[in-house]
Amino acid sequence: MWYSRICHLVPNREKGRLSMYSCVKGLALIWVGMILAATPAQSESEFSANIAFILGQRTMSHSYWSGQGAENMTSVGIDAYMGTRRGGLLLGINTSAPSSGSGTDVVEIDFAGRRYLPIGPVFRPYFSLGVAIFSSDVNSQKDETAGYFANLGVSFFTRPVNVGADLRFVAGADGRPGGHNATMNYVQFAVFFGFGR
Repeated sequence: MWYSRICHLVPNREKGRLSMYSCVKGLALIWVGMILAATPAQSESEFSANIAFILGQRTMSHSYWSGQGAENMTSVGIDAYMGTRRGGLLLGINTSAPSSGSGTDVVEIDFAGRRYLPIGPVFRPYFSLGVAIFSSDVNSQKDETAGYFANLGVSFFTRPVNVGADLRFVAGADGRPGGHNATMNYVQFAVFFGFGR
């Protein structure tokens, strides 16, 4: 189940128990992301919130997707950010489908800590660390899993409009899409347009 993957919990099939070491690694990653997001500089502590609409193209890492004609997928979604100008929390949801239009749909929910590196009042590079939860439907066969993601990008913020570009990497999302052992890992480039303060 996806919830056992949030901490990268890996069932030990012989002993029927979870790998505590893997769980610690997963929790450490989330904790680092939270620390990065929760340490704003005093001069940048003003509250900030933003909703961004995202359009991206992702390349799936596992060879299984090539056989499904889904190695390249188009993704659309929404990210909601709350925090300060230096860092905060990100909640996102998006859906993706093959650019070729075959019978595959993937829904993804993201939770992450984000750190901004403001360069002046408009130009704001950032990076994020977090967890991605997936629900896939491949030819009417459903599967759920979760993995880690990291992304980096840049936004141009002229209140209330926010535009930018984003590069995302997902790893550790092992599952059984379409009943086959495969991963949901991918690399994605996206552009976004948002509103906020």
